[in-house]
Amino acid sequence: MKEQQYAVVDRAMLPNILELVEQYDAEAWCVFPAPVDEPFALVAPYLALLTPNLEQYLTTLEQPWGFFMASSADNKSLIKHLRSLLSVYIQEAKQPTFFRFYDPRLLWCILDCLTPSQRVFFAGPMIRIRTAYPKQREAKFKSHAPMHRPPKHLTLNQEQYLTVLAQCYQNLEQEVASLFYQHQLQDRKDKSVSEVFAKQLVKHLSEWGVSVVSDIKSVAQYCIDSQVTEWKRVPTDWVTLLSNQQYSASYRIKALIKHGGGSSEL
Repeated sequence: MKEQQYAVVDRAMLPNILELVEQYDAEAWCVFPAPVDEPFALVAPYLALLTPNLEQYLTTLEQPWGFFMASSADNKSLIKHLRSLLSVYIQEAKQPTFFRFYDPRLLWCILDCLTPSQRVFFAGPMIRIRTAYPKQREAKFKSHAPMHRPPKHLTLNQEQYLTVLAQCYQNLEQEVASLFYQHQLQDRKDKSVSEVFAKQLVKHLSEWGVSVVSDIKSVAQYCIDSQVTEWKRVPTDWVTLLSNQQYSASYRIKALIKHGGGSSEL
């Protein structure tokens, strides 16, 4: 089969990808295994077989929507391989961790810390990958003979895991800082204030076991709605509630948003 141009697109970042695929007469398939409930489909990665116009459109986007990829494999083989990358094992951990390898802010951090054999597994049928945002970078993968006993999944050691995790937190801090900055008063905009608050908020929440991105962003949005712009202005009642790990993270977030911390009954 001849080499074809694809893109792996994060629908959480580009919600209208399916409309774009139809508009540019392309094709796309959800990477998550079927059946996919609508809430998951809205945040799933999609494999898109590109047309020149769709490729050009994606190249112009200034948002971390995913990455371009070239392969001579068919879409079914590619989807099977991409699904194998959605879960990663950490050494000595019993359960796999969901792996957002398709986030272009994370992709190069992952590839840079993999061993040669891990890169072979990661590449699979992919010949070449390329990102356009936030940085323009390309990698070509050498063809290798099939492994005698290929692994079923990617396993990271602790050092690799911590490297990737640090990049994840950095990405999240940037997203939260951007959210804070967007809602600052026009005559008081200060990126440094937003960045410091975002870093402190993400750090404290992660230490308290609040690690789901949507939960952290919900707390950030609640801070905005409550006009809390610095960590020192976070009410003590909020801190008491959010740091109480006797309860699940999702319960604490819901209690905060519903009752404002102090008036809730745990």
